[in-house]
Amino acid sequence: MTTPDDRKPVTNAELYELWERQDQRIDRLLAAQENTEKAISDMRVREEERAARHDKEMAEIRADITAAHIAQDERAARHDKEMAEIRAAITAAHIAQDERAARHDKEMAVIRAAITAAHIAQDERAARHDKEMAEIRADITAAHIAQDERAARHDKEMAEIRADITAAHIAQDERAARHDKEMAVIRAGIADLTRAQDRTNQDVSTLKGWGLELYCKRNPEIFAESLGLRDEELIPKREIRRIAGEARQAGVITLDQSRSLSRADVFIYARRDSDYQPLCLVVEASYRVDDEDVNRAAARAAILGLIIQKYQPRNLNGQAVPIVAGTDIATPARLVAQNLGVTYVPVQNGNQLTNPPE
Repeated sequence: MTTPDDRKPVTNAELYELWERQDQRIDRLLAAQENTEKAISDMRVREEERAARHDKEMAEIRADITAAHIAQDERAARHDKEMAEIRAAITAAHIAQDERAARHDKEMAVIRAAITAAHIAQDERAARHDKEMAEIRADITAAHIAQDERAARHDKEMAEIRADITAAHIAQDERAARHDKEMAVIRAGIADLTRAQDRTNQDVSTLKGWGLELYCKRNPEIFAESLGLRDEELIPKREIRRIAGEARQAGVITLDQSRSLSRADVFIYARRDSDYQPLCLVVEASYRVDDEDVNRAAARAAILGLIIQKYQPRNLNGQAVPIVAGTDIATPARLVAQNLGVTYVPVQNGNQLTNPPE
């Protein structure tokens, strides 16, 4: 066992070495504390930067949402304005049609009055002729009674009578010529009325076509019901014009093809119910479908199919399908549709120009 007296005494050099090692440990502890405080400060700075970026991103998201709401409100306002303009155009067409019908009735009344006046004048001329003939017969009877005494005068009077009859025949021929002229004027008026009626019928047919096109735009579900589709959606004309313009600039289609496609009546995007494949319907709407409608639908669907295949627009894909819609289709047009692969969709309520179903 070692006693305190047995321990070796510590020299000054050893004390100094111990003191140096203690100072080194203290320096290392201070350096570690400084590094820790710096790391904590850096973490706080990075946390504040992440919070600032998060606040900025949230502000941008809120701005994008606000801009989207404003754009949606503007599109709704433009849609309401366009619908108001369409209703105003249809109302003006109705008013113009009523005015044409009123003019037609007035012109027919004038013609009937003219014909009635001509009949009255003809009856009056016949009455005068009968009266003149009665007077002639009376003169002839009187001449026979006094024949012996007035033979010479009778010959003279007969000559005068013949002259009067000749003049009456001439006057009658002149009246007949005037009558023929008046009838020619009436026939010309009737021909003008017939042409006006043909124009009216053409205008009515055009109005019915507009009404049917509007009905198809408001009721795209009629195509889904007839063709076995789902998720049907009307494609705005301005979107088709934009895509066609970009495809033309890319050299996929020509200017004439771009204009022809933009003139199609209705565009509908849908999916086939059986296999959920996307389809783009190119619809030509007409009150009575003819072969020109069928040819236009086939040509414009081919243009859209070319754009989808070669240009591949971002918001439009699937197969382009030609469609003709109307209340009836002519037999030649039905045969052309079968040959060109164009589908006919019957529309029963397309002639209702007012209050179409929502």
